[in-house]
Parts: sequence; structure tokens; C-alpha cells
Amino acid sequence: MGYSEAPAPTVMRPTFDDMVGAMDAFIAQCAPGPVILYMHDIGGPIGMRIATAYPERIAGLIFQTSPFQWTVGTPSA
Repeated sequence: MGYSEAPAPTVMRPTFDDMVGAMDAFIAQCAPGPVILYMHDIGGPIGMRIATAYPERIAGLIFQTSPFQWTVGTPSA
């Protein structure tokens, strides 16, 4: 993944599932209670995967310029 210390693609592929795993591990290690996720751009789909997998760990969601669509139900007012 470029000229960085990022893991090789054989260790961590740049997929939504791998990014969710990395972010979820970071959140679990750094935040003892529910968190508010701020999701920008491609972080929207990543954050939504985390929020739907672990709703008890999420206090709120903030989206900015994110390719997010409601696919189940509609948001409440």
C-alpha cells in the first residue's frame, strides 16, 4: 500500500471488511464505552458496518460527504 508501514496486501487487503476489522479493534482498545462515529467520505460505509454489527457500542452517528444510502426502513425524524 504505497510507501508506508502499512501491512502488505497479503496481510491486510484494502477491503471494507478488513478496514472494519482494523477500525473496530482500534475503537475497542481506545474507547471503553459507547462512541459517536464521525464518518467522512468512504468512512461512511465502514462506520455503518461497525454500527450495525455492534449497535450497543454506538452512541451516535455523524455523516459528512459520505456515499451512504438507507437500505432498510427510513430514518426517524
